[in-house]
Amino acid sequence: MFFHFAKKVVFYLYNLLVIIKSNNVKVGYNARILFNTQLEGNNKIGENSVVGGKIGRCTYIGKDCHIIAELGRYTSISNNVNFINAKHPIRTYVSTSPVFYSLRKQCGISYVKEQKMREYDKLENSRYSVVVGNDVLISHGVTMVGALKIGDGAVIGAHSLVTKNIEPYTIVAGVPAKVIGKRFDDETINALNVFKWWDQDESWIKNNVDMFDNIDNFKSIIKPEPKGN
Repeated sequence: MFFHFAKKVVFYLYNLLVIIKSNNVKVGYNARILFNTQLEGNNKIGENSVVGGKIGRCTYIGKDCHIIAELGRYTSISNNVNFINAKHPIRTYVSTSPVFYSLRKQCGISYVKEQKMREYDKLENSRYSVVVGNDVLISHGVTMVGALKIGDGAVIGAHSLVTKNIEPYTIVAGVPAKVIGKRFDDETINALNVFKWWDQDESWIKNNVDMFDNIDNFKSIIKPEPKGN
């Protein structure tokens, strides 16, 4: 019981340090920011959430989430979103219990003397199992399983189960999640992918904020007019 209390105190103090050192970061009650987490600023972590990894500017995470990942800028994550990175053997091994393949002692004991399988997959060229792009919307109750890459501008419908990568500006939903459409036409998506507005200075974004409520107006400022002959 003392160990549990001490652990909570340590995380509380670490959260307080993160808030003091970071640029406008708000952390909800009983939330935990894991050690070495990088927050770019203007972030909010909801109550009871456990968060680790890299979190881009103006990205927020709702309540009761468990997320360890690299998150881009301006990404919105609702409540009860979980990224499940661990895996269990379900075909070759006789049992799915980690006592037969893991040294991590998840149930307090292990029967093996060496780690027999890789329990967490990581994406190539990344420290994390999940990399979420910029301007991504992840709705309430979404679960992501395994190593995944979510493209810029993607939208994931509520209560979806995501088991595959998602292309930029693609809308998915369902169990398992399937493509149901795209946010814009291919020409517009290509223009947004090339320009990458989220990488612009905040001053540029603020100066052009009135263009963000209409994609056609926005395209006019990111695509140069064709030159005459």
